[in-house]
Amino acid sequence: MRSDPPVRLPAEQVSPVRLRRAWAEVSTRTTRALREPLVQFLLFGALLFLGQGLSASLWPTPADAIRVPATRVQALRQELRAQLQRPPSEPELQAAIQRWVDEELLFREAKALELDRADPIVRRRLVQKIETLIEAQVDTESPSDAELRALLDADPQRYGLPVRYSFEQRLYARGQRQEHLQRDAEAGLRQLRQHPEDSAPLGDPFFAGKRLNQLDAAAVRKVFGEAFAQRLVQLPTGRWEGPIASGYGLHLVRLSQRSEFQPATLESARARLSVAWRVARRQALLDQRLAQLRQRQTVTVDSGPVLHASQAGRGPDPEQLHEMLD
Repeated sequence: MRSDPPVRLPAEQVSPVRLRRAWAEVSTRTTRALREPLVQFLLFGALLFLGQGLSASLWPTPADAIRVPATRVQALRQELRAQLQRPPSEPELQAAIQRWVDEELLFREAKALELDRADPIVRRRLVQKIETLIEAQVDTESPSDAELRALLDADPQRYGLPVRYSFEQRLYARGQRQEHLQRDAEAGLRQLRQHPEDSAPLGDPFFAGKRLNQLDAAAVRKVFGEAFAQRLVQLPTGRWEGPIASGYGLHLVRLSQRSEFQPATLESARARLSVAWRVARRQALLDQRLAQLRQRQTVTVDSGPVLHASQAGRGPDPEQLHEMLD
């Protein structure tokens, strides 16, 4: 097999003078290129990348390294000072730091075992913590008068002074009167209407007493029940009426005063409006954050065994139970 002869350059093309000229030209171009900002930036980035790679290979950092920040050390120092009522010594501070590190190690181990997901109490506590962090922004905000006015206009009944009732009552207890309950209550009503100011004891003892003053509708419902509160709205003043039923028995009632509803002003309801605004604002922040998180996640719900309507309220069949355990 024949090979081609080597290519030889003419002597004048490789003379020392030409080589020096070529080298000088290359050096000049290189120097000019190195002065360009873009070239300098690229070279610096390459050197930085190379240095980081070399550092990571020579001195690798554990992925699970624990760092105790200065803020945590200061917090531990302040906690010890409050407990000891004096500045802590260096050994005491080091012991507290070691306890914190031990807790961090156990915490990471628990997370590695997914105990934070398996335990519903821990799960709920973490959820409450993040909710608190999200809602904490409200503490730095203050509602404007326009926002408070909007709340007041949206529900004026909530913030005004409600209707209040002052009345007397006589109870005929169901447990004591038994089958004579209705008869005794009607007889007592006739007696009270004939002698409205008679101070003779009538009826049975009642824990709330015989005279009740300035109760709003919510308080009346709490003591006597919904049916009693609805009847109280319809009663005339100054006259004994009844019998009116409650969970305790039958009542004879004389309404002495019914105050009118007083609409609230912005100033009179400012404190309650501010509380309501903060509650609504916290919920709005939480809803906003949840909406952002939903956009970043894909949720898949696995369907479980279908429970037919005919099976509701009773346990699974033995065959179903066996399949569930398997």
